[in-house]
Amino acid sequence: MLYPFIKLHDNTEINHSEMHDDKTVDVVVEKKDKKRGIFSRAMCKLPDYKWGNVVGFNDKELERFQKLVEANSKLIMEYSKKGGMMNNK
Repeated sequence: MLYPFIKLHDNTEINHSEMHDDKTVDVVVEKKDKKRGIFSRAMCKLPDYKWGNVVGFNDKELERFQKLVEANSKLIMEYSKKGGMMNNK
């Protein structure tokens, strides 16, 4: 299951999984461009910041997402233990 984390001004959505048994968390970046019929997606595995399954994003965009994920990784890891930001207690 994925939990919403943030939606950027360009409609890019960043979601995360629950924390896995191995203490990793999947961060999924998705963007739908209905006008051009393009669906872009990438996944980052925390805490190692390993990117994979990249479709439709260029290196500059991934660099920007890397910085965003790095800056928010502590929150994402914390929320992943609690069932998302909405369950943060």
